[in-house]
Amino acid sequence: MKKAKQLKGYFDVSANHFASVDLSPVVCPGAKMSVSCGYTSMSCQQTRGVRVHLHVEVVCPPYPAVAHGSVWYKGKKLNHTALAGSRHYMEMQAGRTLMRMPLAAEGDVKTCDKVEIKCDAHYELGARENAYRDPYCLENGEYEEGQECVPIYCDAYQPPANGDVWPSGKVMAGDRVVITCADGYKAFYTKGSRKNPKCQDSRTYQPGITCVPIMCAPFQAPAHGSVVPSGKVQAGNRVTITCDFGYRAMELRDRPPAQWPRFNRWRPGLMPSDLAGSATPLCLNSATYEEGITCVPVPVQCAAYPAPAHGSVWGPGGEYKVASPAGLEGWPTQQSLFITCDSGYRLSEHGRQTVRCLRSGQWETGKTCVPIMCQVT
Repeated sequence: MKKAKQLKGYFDVSANHFASVDLSPVVCPGAKMSVSCGYTSMSCQQTRGVRVHLHVEVVCPPYPAVAHGSVWYKGKKLNHTALAGSRHYMEMQAGRTLMRMPLAAEGDVKTCDKVEIKCDAHYELGARENAYRDPYCLENGEYEEGQECVPIYCDAYQPPANGDVWPSGKVMAGDRVVITCADGYKAFYTKGSRKNPKCQDSRTYQPGITCVPIMCAPFQAPAHGSVVPSGKVQAGNRVTITCDFGYRAMELRDRPPAQWPRFNRWRPGLMPSDLAGSATPLCLNSATYEEGITCVPVPVQCAAYPAPAHGSVWGPGGEYKVASPAGLEGWPTQQSLFITCDSGYRLSEHGRQTVRCLRSGQWETGKTCVPIMCQVT
């Protein structure tokens, strides 16, 4: 053999155990080593009497790759992507037998050295009994049992008041939950809060939103009407509009014809007598109300006013000797009549000469015509 550099490798000793070989630099031209080569403190004899000493160390092969983790040895991450069959071998002739011994390669671990198992993000070392996070290489060329990398889980997210969370069970680190607020409520954000907080490796969640009521401002009462309640209203609730005495809710037919909807075409079931708006408008999730009603006067009319005996009543149509026409308005406008007496008659002391149609639908009490009497002297 030629003078060689120090060679380190490993080969089977027995029972599939591995051992490394350290061949010190010697000059052995034409040496043929015996079968005993490779065992600790054993020697290889050559025909010319030159003795080649081999020192054997038992080592462990590269630690198997860990799912969702990595293996580190002496501060370096082990590479498990080396192709099978890439290892080099040392050949020695023992009689007629050619011995091939695999040489040690990067990733092999000496006995009594240890490797360290590190888990990827969102994973952690398990807690199996008799398994270790930093397994040692034992003298028999095998490793202690190592831990596995298992997922980190957060407990179920506690939904906020008036809210819901999906999913409702445990969540793996790195995944998120989604918070939704109940109808009538909206998301309220504080610094750093999220609608979809993430489960962190610390088994805690990022800050999440809370749910607060959606409030509509106080409803503006229509002219000649009132609203209950008068303050703010939460979404999903209604206010009630009441028109004052002498007023009613506007109907669709009260609007100018150009504003009439196409009844029974675009909105089936809609009738001219339907209200133009809601008497109980709903506070919506947009913090606005449905359209409410407006209040319009309820017309009040009076019956025909009878003309007094020996007199007349005067109205919009002129003089009436018998009675005024019916239908004069007492509300929202107030129409009136004027009473006069025929020649030879005068107005009575009691009653009014100008009578008005009242809001009650009744006429004021008018004067009558009485004869003009001369005194005898």
